[in-house]
Amino acid sequence: MNTNIEREKKLDNIRQLIGGANIKSNRKEDYEICLKKVLYRLGIIGEAGSTDLIIIVDNIIKNGLKNKNFSLKQICKKYTDNPKTMEQRMRRAANVAIENIASIGLEDFMNEIFMDYSNSLFNFEQIRIEMNYLKGVTSKRGKIDLKKFLYGLAYHCEKINTEYSEN
Repeated sequence: MNTNIEREKKLDNIRQLIGGANIKSNRKEDYEICLKKVLYRLGIIGEAGSTDLIIIVDNIIKNGLKNKNFSLKQICKKYTDNPKTMEQRMRRAANVAIENIASIGLEDFMNEIFMDYSNSLFNFEQIRIEMNYLKGVTSKRGKIDLKKFLYGLAYHCEKINTEYSEN
């Protein structure tokens, strides 16, 4: 039995070396790497809520992207004794992300990061409100739909991993 496990590991290593990305054993790591890259691009990888985002997005991916009828509080309860605090950390990280995206949009509306994430992670109207806030036009800030943000993160990782496994 150990030889079968060793053989499977060697095959996985060979597949990785020759570009075989569709390896089940590394799927979770692929999502985490992808998600960390997205969080880095959003400028929130160092935020306290980034770890919580990774945990919750992993849960969303495991349970499929189609089931949007979940309670964020219920999912957070699985991972912490204080789900409200976990949700607040994620919301703060998402607020930093919307501010960063809006700042990028003010500088360069055609920026790749702005174009990739402004409408998939946030409501574009809220991005515009945040941009106006940053310009000093209004005192109102853009609002976050945390579920949309989480599903957007999951979608980006799902999309990237699907593209990667097709090549």
